[in-house]
Amino acid sequence: DNDAIKVVTGGVPETTALLREKYDHILYTGNGAVGRIVMAAAARHLTPVTLELGGKSPTYVDKSAKVDTAVARIVLAKTLNAGQICIAPDYILVHSDVASEFKSKLVAELKKQYGETSQERKDCKDWPNIINARHVGRIYNLVDETTGKVIMGGEADQHTHFVDPTVIDEPSMNDSVMREEIFGPVLPIMTVNGVEDAIERVNNICDHPLALYIYAEDQATIDAFLNGTTSGGVCVNSCIEHISNNNLPFGGVGESGMGAYHGKAGFDEFTHRRSVLVKDTFFIKGALLPGPPYSDKLYDIAYKIQISGLITDKQRKLLKLAGVTTAALIGYRVVRSRL
Repeated sequence: DNDAIKVVTGGVPETTALLREKYDHILYTGNGAVGRIVMAAAARHLTPVTLELGGKSPTYVDKSAKVDTAVARIVLAKTLNAGQICIAPDYILVHSDVASEFKSKLVAELKKQYGETSQERKDCKDWPNIINARHVGRIYNLVDETTGKVIMGGEADQHTHFVDPTVIDEPSMNDSVMREEIFGPVLPIMTVNGVEDAIERVNNICDHPLALYIYAEDQATIDAFLNGTTSGGVCVNSCIEHISNNNLPFGGVGESGMGAYHGKAGFDEFTHRRSVLVKDTFFIKGALLPGPPYSDKLYDIAYKIQISGLITDKQRKLLKLAGVTTAALIGYRVVRSRL
């Protein structure tokens, strides 16, 4: 219905032209750099915005986690559309007690699903391509520059838009792959000593991710991880699944965005809540308060009504005591009258 919806296709010039117009609300999903441009343009007209901006979404695998379950669910979430999803797991923090098991099973699962060799994975009809050659080069550079050990994958082909599913073991916190949103099939894994160590790393790498994931069976660990971090959304023992539930508002916080949508939350996000008061004119004909000159007594009454209350706490306690006493006396007389 063109009367309700207008679709404009194009690139930067078209988007720039659109942002000069005045709207009731703007929703943007993309990276933070463009998000700032959108918000600055909206500010010229005081237009409210909803921004969904992404970031590096972490996954913590605790020693109490069911490792096989964690591997299966992380592989699914990371390989969907070759990791080109804003809430895909960006990197893994795994407890040292299960790190070796987790890494070997993760690599084995990837090879089982997509092929033992890079060529087999390249020929696999189920393995998605990267959107364009520029992003192939960007992702490959993240792998090429890492100080970590590539324990699987690492190959790329800009002509066919192929990037091999890649696992990097123990990259440096200063590596680009740990500082930039990957948005591709590259999964860095870092070993941590426990949940406190994981919390510290999350807050150092990206303290306001769009999504955050934890695999654990110990409730105290789950509570500690959630209480020590901030994110747009959370999944416990799952990844990306929260986006499919329309009862859960979806959105970012801080650097990962503002506002939320999906289901009723989306309706509320685009709705202006207009307060309406209809005043009676039958009993009170004039204004709520008399006009000037104003007396100090009138000011005192208005102050008490709005701020301090008409009676003090001591008076309130005395009235409560009197009420209880009166009720007790009435009850006593009623009971006695029936005897």
